Amino acid sequence: MVAIRHYSQVGAAAYHDLRRMLQDDQASEIRGTPTKVTVKDRVFWYDKYRVGNEMGQRYIGPDTEELRSRIEQFAKLKDEQEARRKQRTRLVRVLRAEGYASTDQKTGSLLSAFSNAGVFRLGGTLVGTVAFKHYEGELGVALG
Repeated sequence: MVAIRHYSQVGAAAYHDLRRMLQDDQASEIRGTPTKVTVKDRVFWYDKYRVGNEMGQRYIGPDTEELRSRIEQFAKLKDEQEARRKQRTRLVRVLRAEGYASTDQKTGSLLSAFSNAGVFRLGGTLVGTVAFKHYEGELGVALG
């Protein structure tokens, strides 16, 4: 029988702090005014902003209590952006020191491009080996 190796509480806390910060940063990417839009009896949030003479909009997500609280804090988060970047870097170092699995450079660049394009924000799901390795952080155990 293989023994399960649990990560330390410091590593687990660093993982969850990093995850929360990244979710908060999604709300801080708002460029204009967060606006509620109702479509077929469902409420969604959009970021409405001006581009030259035209108005643009970007989907933020469905109306949830969590998203509403993040939108309320977006101005504060935007002001703290550089300090938050440094904090994220520190948390990643903690995770590496704890032995959490990391991705190779190509995979990391691809995931970053997906994120920047809004794939995950719009409900995209990661599958396969890379997704499986991310369970380590969620479960707090080493998987291989």
